[in-house]
Amino acid sequence: KAGEPISVMDVRNDRRFPALSEPAFLSWLGLPLIAKGQMIGLIAMEKREVDFYTHEYVNAATTFASQSAVALENARLFEESSRRATELDERPQRLGLLNRLSEELSSSLEIDKILTVTSQQILGAMEAAVVACVMVEPGPNFVIEKEVPETEGHLPLAILDVPIFERLYQTQGVFSTADVAHEPMLASLREAYFAPRGVQSVLAVPMATGSLLHGWLMIQSTDDRRFSPSEIELAQTVCNQAAIAVQNARSFEETRSLTEFLERRVEERTGELKTEHGNMQTLLRVIGELSA
Repeated sequence: KAGEPISVMDVRNDRRFPALSEPAFLSWLGLPLIAKGQMIGLIAMEKREVDFYTHEYVNAATTFASQSAVALENARLFEESSRRATELDERPQRLGLLNRLSEELSSSLEIDKILTVTSQQILGAMEAAVVACVMVEPGPNFVIEKEVPETEGHLPLAILDVPIFERLYQTQGVFSTADVAHEPMLASLREAYFAPRGVQSVLAVPMATGSLLHGWLMIQSTDDRRFSPSEIELAQTVCNQAAIAVQNARSFEETRSLTEFLERRVEERTGELKTEHGNMQTLLRVIGELSA
């Protein structure tokens, strides 16, 4: 099927591999790179042995190919973020912010640090009162994982029955209000969260890589404030960079887990082969003794 890996056990028996001479590599594996439902490239591997690419190998390679596709998509998003940052060159202080943020994010593969650094930078740049990171958890569930500056209360804090986040989860759009007290889509958060912090205005900007939504940056002000288009643009650029860093951190953790799994399988298989070899040696010795 389209978009699935293709494994050829012996190219000599496959009409898709015509050759005028004996091929040097007999096993072939093709792995599509899929981003946002479209094929953006291909990884092709060859091996001299016949039947080299087992089902387990194909599954592992497919995982790596998927992560490569995500990395390419992230690179595209990063280039887009860089382009948008360049358009802000008349505002050097904002460019300085984006450069500092990019340097700090690129040096970390810890999601908690990524969220903290991002929140601190946007807090100062937009003169906000509070910046919170609302993350999407399996379910999906929405949880406030990080808040800068930290206030009284326990995090993480699950967000329940908040219609605006249900809608933003579907649309990946931006939400802004200058009147939290009379915004019906934030009613369930008003007394429990916004009121103790004196919040009047909120801007929620998605952190997403491609079609994958990681969460939102919720920028809050204690003033009756309408966020300007340039402020929203800056927040979107920052969120793009943060989303890429979050995705890279998660991909790193998945790759590390997969590597550890494969290493364990190799060790197990090596032990099995040693056992089989020892059994064969024992059998040959017994046969030799019986034949003597």
